[in-house]
Amino acid sequence: MKPLPALTLILLFCAVALLTLSPHACARTELTASLVIEPKNEAPDLHAIRCVAFDGESIVIGVDTGELSSLKDRVLIYDTTGRLAGEIDGSYEGVHVAGGTIFVYDSGFVNAYDTRGNRLYSVTPGRFGITPAGRYNSTESLAFDGEYIYDYEARTGTIRKVTRSNVLVAEYAYSRGGGPLLLRGSEIWASDPKVTGKTIVFDGSLRPLREMAAGFEDMAVYDDRIVTLELDYLVFRDKDLKETNRAYPMPSSWVIDMDVADGKAVAAKMVRTANATATSPAVFDYRVYVYDLAAVEPRGKPLPSPAPEPYVAPEPPAREFVKTYSAQGGVSIASVTGVEDGYILAGSVNTPGGTKAYVVKTGLDGSPAWVRTLEKYPNSQALSIEALPDDGCLIVGNARNAAGDGEDSIAARLGPDGVVAWESRFEAPGDDRLYDVALAADGSFVAAGQQSGPSGAYTQLYVARISADGNLLSAKTYGNTSSEDYKAGRAVTRTSDGNFVIAGAANHLYNQYTSNYTCLAKVSPDGSLLWERYLNVGQPASFGSDVVETTDGGLAIAGNAMLPAGSGSFTAGKSSYTINYDALLIKTDRNGEIEWCRTYDGVYREGNSNNDANALRETADGGFLLAGKTMSPSADGKQIWINTACVPMIVKTDARGLVLWKMYAGDNGAVEGRAAFVDTGGAYLIAGDGTDGGLPAGFLLKLKAEKLAPTTIATPAPSGTAVPATPAPVSQSGTGGSCCPMAVLPLLLVGSAMIARSRLRRDNGRQ
Repeated sequence: MKPLPALTLILLFCAVALLTLSPHACARTELTASLVIEPKNEAPDLHAIRCVAFDGESIVIGVDTGELSSLKDRVLIYDTTGRLAGEIDGSYEGVHVAGGTIFVYDSGFVNAYDTRGNRLYSVTPGRFGITPAGRYNSTESLAFDGEYIYDYEARTGTIRKVTRSNVLVAEYAYSRGGGPLLLRGSEIWASDPKVTGKTIVFDGSLRPLREMAAGFEDMAVYDDRIVTLELDYLVFRDKDLKETNRAYPMPSSWVIDMDVADGKAVAAKMVRTANATATSPAVFDYRVYVYDLAAVEPRGKPLPSPAPEPYVAPEPPAREFVKTYSAQGGVSIASVTGVEDGYILAGSVNTPGGTKAYVVKTGLDGSPAWVRTLEKYPNSQALSIEALPDDGCLIVGNARNAAGDGEDSIAARLGPDGVVAWESRFEAPGDDRLYDVALAADGSFVAAGQQSGPSGAYTQLYVARISADGNLLSAKTYGNTSSEDYKAGRAVTRTSDGNFVIAGAANHLYNQYTSNYTCLAKVSPDGSLLWERYLNVGQPASFGSDVVETTDGGLAIAGNAMLPAGSGSFTAGKSSYTINYDALLIKTDRNGEIEWCRTYDGVYREGNSNNDANALRETADGGFLLAGKTMSPSADGKQIWINTACVPMIVKTDARGLVLWKMYAGDNGAVEGRAAFVDTGGAYLIAGDGTDGGLPAGFLLKLKAEKLAPTTIATPAPSGTAVPATPAPVSQSGTGGSCCPMAVLPLLLVGSAMIARSRLRRDNGRQ
């Protein structure tokens, strides 16, 4: 008898060791299906099953139908007897069902339906954190506790807690890997198998409680335990993710997705129905199987889930006054600032001789102290005002040029009593105007705006430096002179290093109406460019309207972003609108690199909006005050007015841009908030356009100083910080039922090496 080869001995030894060290490791406890659903019966042109969800009452299956070149998304809803109860048409990236509510998510939109497929409401978690790539964030997975939607978005790796009325109340920056999100009692579990390889457990406010060194592609809750899908096995794990048992769902097939509820599991599978032959490929079908898990793993005691308290938005501060400033021809207010004994507003007034720049000084109660109309240049308007150390002010704007066929930039200085010290007009080729101005350390002024070429063929960023006595010290333009190129400045602020940052928009050689980028430029006091940034945060466009330096040395930019209308578009009567502008807030570091960005909707949120943030100020608590507008509904609440009727929208956020309160100041004829100011006492001032007796009028709203107590909205620790009460990391394989115990791993490695070596020798021998 010949001795056995060394390789055979090693492999036999490995097999014996496996059986000896782990006698039950590879035993396959088989699950037999109690129900089989064949979606092809309801969708004969079924192409594939993509996902499945289950809450104990409804089985929800996301399918693709039709030909590969023209697939159609559908969601099929079955009861626990396998009867089709309803369906939903429309694109989706995933589905979830909880407590009789079905959620279909796609491209940042989450639409809720009942179990017959009737649409209930929509939320847009992706709208709260649009990415620098200019696209909506997309939902990776979600969970629902009956009051709040927990959304895990993979592009920025953020978990968000959102109310059904679309208010973001908490978030946690986790990982861009993406993975399952689930509720276990009062805890939220998030797993990332791709990047961190961890699972983190949160409380209901998204504060991390503990983390475990295991990450899974698919997981679900089985009473008080966890079930994970690994290859074709359902693996049962305890609260520390240690494996306690595993089951093999029959028949043999590829498990695509699974979910667990009420002691049962549903598994979507791709099943081979015919083997490949010499003349034809293998044939596959898609089915959904229901299994009773108690047949292999005794049920535990489900963890109680306390009813979540409904979100109550903080109340905005009380109004101190609303004042209207009018004239026979109509008044518009574009800017507001404060001085020691009151406030100064600037804009324009319509007169029989044309439009004139207009300045109003008020007391602290908003009552006019003096009014000035600047007469030197015809058809002029003031677009920005800057308070001066002597309690006077400087305004900038534009006026009709001498030829009467374009605009020239203007500036004027007024004393504390309103007496005009000087007025200047700065003539330049083409059409130019100044939108904002800031005081330099040496008493001069730096203003920003735009300058257009002949017939508006192109527009460039325009930076002017003006002396204290009204002379133009320098004028610089930035941008291309190519046809249809566009770059403009709308706001300027002096930074702590003595330089200036300008915010606006640039189309970067694209159509200015559909592909604007928010543009940032940092310049020295003489207007020399230090750096510029193009912040592509909208799809397809965004626009910067105001900029401030923040207390941490960074920058905050307000404006608007044009975003996709999505599947939740609102239809009023016979008219359906797809305009979708949201107010925008971007936070960057001191070099203009994005740290985060958020958008804010107004009266209407479901895919249709016309919201702007025209003005921005940082508040004493490190948060932000935004003023702008939102669409106004008709009296019956059914019609959406796009450009003809708006109301001022005022938003107060915390330091991370999460909304603390929001108000609509639509009474007293107010139409749009165009300027904001925070006075030394902490009161908020919002100025803008309104109406008085049917004529255009300016308004000034003063909100009383609010007590800026620590926010009640959860502020989770940022990703990467220490997690309280973190146990020792738990290995993914756990301790029980492992198919490859660590003691055997070296033997397998040796065996694999011997096989590879033997094959290499044979291959070399054939050469």
